[in-house]
Amino acid sequence: MKRFLLPFVFILLFISIGCGKDAVEVIEPPTNLAIASADGLNITLGWTESSTQDIDGYIVFLDTNIIDTVGTVAQATVTPNALGTFTLRAYKGDNRSDASGGVTTGVKNETGQTIYDFDISAQPSGYGWDEDGNGTVYNFVQEDSLVIDIYLDVAFDLASPHTTPKWNTCEIQRVTGDVDYAPTGGYGNAEYSYEDSVYVVKLPGHGGTGEDQYLKLHLTSVFVDSCVTFEYTFQPLEGYRRFK
Repeated sequence: MKRFLLPFVFILLFISIGCGKDAVEVIEPPTNLAIASADGLNITLGWTESSTQDIDGYIVFLDTNIIDTVGTVAQATVTPNALGTFTLRAYKGDNRSDASGGVTTGVKNETGQTIYDFDISAQPSGYGWDEDGNGTVYNFVQEDSLVIDIYLDVAFDLASPHTTPKWNTCEIQRVTGDVDYAPTGGYGNAEYSYEDSVYVVKLPGHGGTGEDQYLKLHLTSVFVDSCVTFEYTFQPLEGYRRFK
């Protein structure tokens, strides 16, 4: 009896396996995801499409949240309501690929920065940022003319150094409180320095490709007729106005 039982078990296993579900198709993920450009609060993403044929399209994620679904295209414009990391998955029906590599909209934060009243000799009154958001204090002298973006003037304003000879120029405005993104208008060349106030600075043509850049500056202390200390949040993505 036992010699007949073993073949019977193998037959049952074969029937069980043969009647199972079809194997799930493996979908190749898109590659080379990148931020192609930014405009205000909009971001255009570009990528190399999945090599899998007949997919339905792509799902765009910001961190773990789905923010858009598009067809079989290699570019899409999205308007996220927060900073984060974008990834992309190709899909076909209910089947999804693995995630692509990610790209981020992260900001540069810095604290404990100090500049002095322009009338105080031998102390730096100017400040400038590179395109990645790294800041440096400068003396207000001719050799620093192309790297100073803002300074503390004799009226104790945070001001654009727009004097002659030509210095960099910026646009600045004091806002009512902490802001998630830079306003589109309302900028001037100077704003008075108030402790615990927030200012938004627009740097026209400042980025590496000649686009505008934006930063948020918080005055943490003000010593009238002496100096101010501040912290800032700088958005390195050119043309993008979001800070958080």
